Amino acid sequence: MAPNAPPFSGDLDVHVARNTFQVTDHFTDAGPGFVFTGFPQGDVEMVIGGTGSTFETLVSNNVFDGCQGDNASSYGASLTIIANNGTTGESIVQNNTFQNVWGHVARIDTDGATHFHKLVSNTIVPDSTAGNAAGTDIEQSGAGTTQQFPYESIVCLTRNGGIFHFEKQNQDIPDHDTTFNFGSDQSIEFLSASNSDQLFIDFDGGSAFNGFEFDNFAGAGMNFFRDGSAGGTLDAVIDDQGTSRNGNASNVAGPVTLSGTPPMAPSVVVP
Repeated sequence: MAPNAPPFSGDLDVHVARNTFQVTDHFTDAGPGFVFTGFPQGDVEMVIGGTGSTFETLVSNNVFDGCQGDNASSYGASLTIIANNGTTGESIVQNNTFQNVWGHVARIDTDGATHFHKLVSNTIVPDSTAGNAAGTDIEQSGAGTTQQFPYESIVCLTRNGGIFHFEKQNQDIPDHDTTFNFGSDQSIEFLSASNSDQLFIDFDGGSAFNGFEFDNFAGAGMNFFRDGSAGGTLDAVIDDQGTSRNGNASNVAGPVTLSGTPPMAPSVVVP
């Protein structure tokens, strides 16, 4: 659905599978007001909301190639899923390939809604050469350095009393740009933005080259599932779940509760 789609009160089921979403032009000037050429270029965005509405989304076996994201609307990801305005939704993103990622790999927002999400076994291709040749975006930007792909991390933002359940399963997240893009250092960032937000998080295997970030607004609840671990710290529990942090300590701001209750998993029926 388009970002400006009006709220609705029904049920929406979406299955996006076996497509190639490719952006090959990162050089065309987007006009005045943009620092770099080629902003924005193209991505996949689903923005779903409305009091009493429900949705199920399965995104599987697609190729996202060269997607940059709509930075003008602050999403900036190859794939964006936003649940807002009182909706209750379930989404699964699995077995996709993300390559030549010019923005975030994925952004999952829960804004005044309830959202159950699972990230499973996607392939994220790292690359430190694409786009850096003479006459391309990075060279034209005058950055004077080699940009690495993916450019930014995976972001999960919850706000305005959102309730977010998240499971990462067998997901490897390679190195991304932390030099040119110095403001995005971790592989996955979990952020709450209001004191009534509730987040429930579980990792199951996989790896994160740049580790994790947990930013919890004062008064919000951020809960990380122990899954049987007796570890006394968040990173000890992550290690016990079989997820490699590549030696990086998690960046934690605000309390994170080590919980015996798992997040509720999405149950998406293919339409």
